[in-house]
Amino acid sequence: MLLIELIKKVSFDEVWEILKGECDVPENGKSAYIQVFDELRDMDLQADSGAEKEEVTTIGVCEFEDLLEPGNFVYDVFGISQGDSNRYSLSLEPWSNWINYNVLDKSIQIYGEATVLAHILYEMTFYGYSSEDVEEKHLEVINALNDSYKMIEEGKSEFIPAEDVFSKLGFEKDEAIDLEVESKKREETKAAINRNEVIFKELISDWLKEGDQ
Repeated sequence: MLLIELIKKVSFDEVWEILKGECDVPENGKSAYIQVFDELRDMDLQADSGAEKEEVTTIGVCEFEDLLEPGNFVYDVFGISQGDSNRYSLSLEPWSNWINYNVLDKSIQIYGEATVLAHILYEMTFYGYSSEDVEEKHLEVINALNDSYKMIEEGKSEFIPAEDVFSKLGFEKDEAIDLEVESKKREETKAAINRNEVIFKELISDWLKEGDQ
């Protein structure tokens, strides 16, 4: 099912209840998401105008174990393509591309249409509540990357010590590190990564079989 088809099928009220309950969207955010919902529905006539892609992108939604807090689970929204074992962020994708993407059937089967759509919309609005806001941010990031690449090529870039970066971000180095506690945390994180990999493989198993046909 294409994302635009899912948007047309599910009511806003259903999606809004999920956004409030699972995505921590405040009550006063309702008008912003109504605007998002309306804009996306009106983009139906532009469904064939998205950028051409060599690979067909599918949107996956899944509950993964939180690597920062193993044992707790958080939703993740990502893009996958046949022949590529990685999953990718779609937050900076133009909305005109999003609506052309398929939504993973298994995600809908497991979590339901309203939940899947709510988390997709939450991801889509990470950088703003309109397609124009997202495209401006996309351009800003591309320009910043191009500027950085140019500085590297011209030999104008410089290395910044990690300690300086952490200090600017407000993270001060803790000299009293309990090595045993840190080792246990690393083991818990590694175990969570392995469990998430099992979850991911199970989620996309049917989709991979479809690609082999």
